[in-house]
Amino acid sequence: LHSTCSGLGTPTKEGYKFLGWNTDANADNAIYKDEQPVKNLTATAGATVTLYAIWAPETNITYKVEHYQQNVNGDGYTLKDTDTYSGTADAEVTPEVKSYPGFTAPDAQTVTINPDGKTVVRYEYARNSYTVTFDTDGGSEIAPQNYKFEAPISDPANPTKEGYTFAGWSPALPDTMPAGDLTVKATWKVNQYTITFVTDGGTTVDAITQDYGTEIVAPAAPTKTGYTFDGWDAAIPATMPAKNLTLKAKWKINQYTITFDTDGGSEIASITQDYGTEIAAPAAPAKTGYTFQGWNPEIPETMPADDLTLTAQWQAKTYTVHFDPAYPGAPEISDQSVAFDAKFGPLPTPKREGYTFVGWFNDDGTQLTAETIINEDITYTGKWAPITYTIAFDADGGEGSMDSISATYDQEVTIPLAEGRFTRTGYTFSGWSTYKGYMTPTVQDGGTVK
Repeated sequence: LHSTCSGLGTPTKEGYKFLGWNTDANADNAIYKDEQPVKNLTATAGATVTLYAIWAPETNITYKVEHYQQNVNGDGYTLKDTDTYSGTADAEVTPEVKSYPGFTAPDAQTVTINPDGKTVVRYEYARNSYTVTFDTDGGSEIAPQNYKFEAPISDPANPTKEGYTFAGWSPALPDTMPAGDLTVKATWKVNQYTITFVTDGGTTVDAITQDYGTEIVAPAAPTKTGYTFDGWDAAIPATMPAKNLTLKAKWKINQYTITFDTDGGSEIASITQDYGTEIAAPAAPAKTGYTFQGWNPEIPETMPADDLTLTAQWQAKTYTVHFDPAYPGAPEISDQSVAFDAKFGPLPTPKREGYTFVGWFNDDGTQLTAETIINEDITYTGKWAPITYTIAFDADGGEGSMDSISATYDQEVTIPLAEGRFTRTGYTFSGWSTYKGYMTPTVQDGGTVK
């Protein structure tokens, strides 16, 4: 049988190209072209012959591969890239995954290319988490922090380190998490601290300001009048601590002694007591023949910051020496004042008619001399020796002689009788006179004179 298949029209199949017909449903090649005349398809009368369309897959069927990256926040994903490929309809393909820093790629998928060109392969890339480690370089510990890639990084609380001020991180913390673990190291600025010295009235000690941990050289000890430095109320540290310090001087009050040099007077015990305390003046010393005039230097009101020796000041007493000439009508001799233990010096020498002055004598018969030491009020009485003289007999123009006689002043003496031993022509001897040529006798012959 010869027949022609025509008028059927060309069949279509999405993603495929029509090649023709074949009586074998499993055949992959066409034995009859469209509108090709055919014959002898069957030898059986009334039989039905089925022709099967033979198709060839199109090789330019597009498909897409979408690459999704996990969001920073939450579990959702956001499309990052879309790749468009072409392939054979209904063929299996395994598109490659991409490599994104900070993400973990999914396993590759094997898919069949849908002939309709609408095949979409979805790759989801998990966002990695990384760790920020904080090396505080001896400061307070900061726990590591985990962040997803590109997540905002929060600055931790600043670490602390004794004696230092935090100066930041090295390298600086980025705003967002990079694609890798990160270690940052603290940087520090050393602090300065001050030790202040309060000397509580002593000499000034300059404050010490220097870096934490540096060696401290202790200052020279202060001084304070009347006190001995007894250290600071807290020890000066060997190195600068991590805080300001105020150290206060401790003082031990000194004792001083005032010694009294009485310069021969009664003994006065020395005074030993604390500096600045009130001094009670001792009773005045005594010294024979002297009046106490005070101390040199004067006793201070309070104990000074030195030992002192005070010397007694004395004024010698003066004594009165009274003179008694010891005869009636004697002219007055002025009293004399003589300092204690002083030599009297030049003596007054009175005059008395008919007497020689022997000297001055006290009640016990001791004679006053220029070298005599006067230590009391005293009276000296004058001692006199009557003079002796010779009475000579002058005939005063007459003749005769008589031996002279000796006489003592203020004592009566008897004139010897002339007994005719004196004559003068024309005269009669009538006595004696102390005046030459005197005619009236003042002493009778054999009388007494004084």
